[in-house]
Amino acid sequence: MPGVAMEGFDFGEFRVVVKGRGRGVRLERAAPGTDGRDGDRCGEEDGPPARLPRRRVSHPHTGAVGTLVGREEQLGLLRSVVRSRRMVEFTAERGSGKTSLLRAVAPDAYVRVGAADFEDFLQDLVREFYVYPPGAPRLSAEECRRALRQVNAVVALDDVGYDPPQIADLREALRGCAVLIGAVRPAVGPLGISHPLPGLAAEDAVTLLSRLLDRIIAGAELPQAHRLVAALDGRPLALRQAAALVRYDDRDLADLVRQVEPGPATLDALAVAALDPQSRRALAALALLGGARLPARLVAAMAEVEPGAERFERLCARGLAEKHGDRFGLPAGLPEPYLRLLHRQLDLRASLRTLGAWIEARDPAGEEAGQAADAAVPLLDAAAGRGDWESVVALATTVEPVLCVQGHWRSWQRTLEIGRLAAGRLPDAAAEAHFAHQEGTLHLLEGRREEARDALSHALELRTRHFRAVHDPAVEDTRANLVLAGGSGDARGGGAAGASRALLGRRLSGIGRSTGRRRRARARRRSHRALVGMAAATAALATGVAVAVGTVGGDGLGGVGVTGRHHSTSAAGAKGGPATSGGLPGVRRSSGIADQDAPSGTAPTEATSPTGPGTALRPLTIEGTADYGDVHAGPAGSAPVATLTITNPNGTPVALEAITLSTRSDFAITQGSCRTGEAVAPGFLDGGGAPAQAKKLAAGTSCSVLVRFAPTALGRRADTLTVSYGKDGRSSARLTGRAFATVKVTVSPDATGSRHGYVDITSDGTVTTCDPAEPCTVRYFDAKAPLLLDAHGGGTDPGGSGGAGDGGTTGAGGAGGSSTTGSTAGADPTGGSSTSDGAGTSAGSSATMSPLYLPGTWTGPCAGAAQECAPTPGGDITTTITFTQDAS
Repeated sequence: MPGVAMEGFDFGEFRVVVKGRGRGVRLERAAPGTDGRDGDRCGEEDGPPARLPRRRVSHPHTGAVGTLVGREEQLGLLRSVVRSRRMVEFTAERGSGKTSLLRAVAPDAYVRVGAADFEDFLQDLVREFYVYPPGAPRLSAEECRRALRQVNAVVALDDVGYDPPQIADLREALRGCAVLIGAVRPAVGPLGISHPLPGLAAEDAVTLLSRLLDRIIAGAELPQAHRLVAALDGRPLALRQAAALVRYDDRDLADLVRQVEPGPATLDALAVAALDPQSRRALAALALLGGARLPARLVAAMAEVEPGAERFERLCARGLAEKHGDRFGLPAGLPEPYLRLLHRQLDLRASLRTLGAWIEARDPAGEEAGQAADAAVPLLDAAAGRGDWESVVALATTVEPVLCVQGHWRSWQRTLEIGRLAAGRLPDAAAEAHFAHQEGTLHLLEGRREEARDALSHALELRTRHFRAVHDPAVEDTRANLVLAGGSGDARGGGAAGASRALLGRRLSGIGRSTGRRRRARARRRSHRALVGMAAATAALATGVAVAVGTVGGDGLGGVGVTGRHHSTSAAGAKGGPATSGGLPGVRRSSGIADQDAPSGTAPTEATSPTGPGTALRPLTIEGTADYGDVHAGPAGSAPVATLTITNPNGTPVALEAITLSTRSDFAITQGSCRTGEAVAPGFLDGGGAPAQAKKLAAGTSCSVLVRFAPTALGRRADTLTVSYGKDGRSSARLTGRAFATVKVTVSPDATGSRHGYVDITSDGTVTTCDPAEPCTVRYFDAKAPLLLDAHGGGTDPGGSGGAGDGGTTGAGGAGGSSTTGSTAGADPTGGSSTSDGAGTSAGSSATMSPLYLPGTWTGPCAGAAQECAPTPGGDITTTITFTQDAS
């Protein structure tokens, strides 16, 4: 795929040609009257049709419905719906059997929807019934709807989260089909039948448990079995997990009941803790991919475990994964123990590299590349939330052409936005130009010509500057698309005047721009801030780390600080970039002199010009770092110092009257120097440390001020530096920074060096799970938000270096602690092959039983607390926790 032009396709008035890595899409005018291929009509009902051949269904619906224990009522309903071509939805929480119920019908098409955008999902649905031959036109969303109206089939849609209007849209498109939906919340309304799916009745649940155990439950075990199915609410998936613990790990049924009765969520933690290290890594890779189902060889490579499907088959037998054809994925929904595995078991950067290389080696129009690319989009958010901008740029560059070819244009747009954000943070001008080119091309394809011209003009400027060749192929591609969008095809000028025209993260500072253009720029900046916040929130969910997003002021981006499980690192650019590379966070420019441009290379500055005869001066400019990023408060803080440069752009000297700060609480001017055309002044400070009047600042020269940020309180802090000059002239820059304190928790080892639990730290509304192998330090920024340290017991880590097994809230752990080094010590579990009513291949016992450990003694501000500790926030907090063996 890299560097090679791919076969194009028509979309609307354009011919779309994907040129390959680094160049992007080049558009051409489509030939008038282009005919599609023979097949069913899939295009406009009035006019030249776009034709696609129908796909031959590999497993056409035969009308038969399978059998499931305890689901006779629901199966009868399905038979009726299939015959009458109606719509039905089954609603329940994860693990209630929705997927098995939908598959029992053997539908013509089964699609797991997940988080797919509705328009992208329509493209996938069309591919279930139609074939795109090479060069075939791509369909718009409305054309997809028309194509689907001609389908008569049984369609099963799992893990659906669309709202009622979208469900109504879907029903209209599939009006000739029987539509079977699995969802958590009801949305069908009067358009169909909504059926809540309860857990299995007690007798049915015990029958299923017996089948999964491959033996009869009788005698003293029968009462325990009834207690177990009651504790698990009769959920089939939970019963499969419980049966696996008893069957493969020799768990005693009565002991298992005792552990899960306080809360069924404990079962997930027990199931994860029972796995060997390589199986944990495999499960972590599936969790990283969310609900995507991908080939075992790819998931194994991302997990860095031995290739082969057997390990994933065993996860399926344990109820921890699902198989669909030759692909594997997680059951719908991500329980918390799965998420904890991510930061304990996987190297996210290495996993993303593996995924990107796998996608790049495949046909971008193929099913494998499409499914993997869809799975990669949320991982871009996770990597951005961690500040791994290089991984974001690399993966986004690989993924975006696949999304283009597959017709997943909402995911394509999302990928381009976050890719351009990452390129700007590195900075990487070539990558930023590529993403801007692609984004402008997408705008043009969808009819947003003004936005297309903005993005393509910016891309042309960057590419001309980067390639230093007017006729470079990449430059020519951008110029051609810009001409189609109605632009001139000329690169804009360099310097601040050119750079100021960039989208997202650049400031509009040119002369005579319309009010409408300024409003659009503000809207794009709001979208940019929302993008960063969403990326950080996704990373917090997907990787189990606490993510702190810096405030975005003006059109700059505040730092995205990430604190890991036991360390803290600031993302690239956390302290803001120089003013000349995209604008200062928090520094504003007013229209003091609306008919003048700021000098090339200067920062936007809020300014008031002197008034009166003969005093028409251009505003002084202030350049430098205006956002200090995240700074440790208190005596341990580094108190960073930033240099702000004041420049006189006028042709005559300007008298500096004073340089002041508005509050002087967290920010302080420490020193400064000024060289004028007449003399050398000692600086802007008098003997008492206060700003003093200086001599005139010569024409075209600069002086500097050093400002220290020593926060006295937590959270976002701000001040304004004001330079007074001439007669009533003022220029100012907004200074911002965010102060944090830390919570440090150490899990004390026993005499053998083993640690028997872990701690969850809740700060600023985010939960960070600490790896017990070494001290864990977490930042917090809000002194008013509660802090909570929650200790969880677990099983012994035999190696003495890994973390304890995930014991859940009851402290019930499993064998074999999760190792931060990914050690594969210990035999890979094997077991006899046994099949029992779809239970799948059995999984062998992977470890022996471990003793149970409970939270013991806290030290420091948590002394005297039991399992939970709630220290008073406001400063750095240090504590330790020991775990003691449960004597019972």
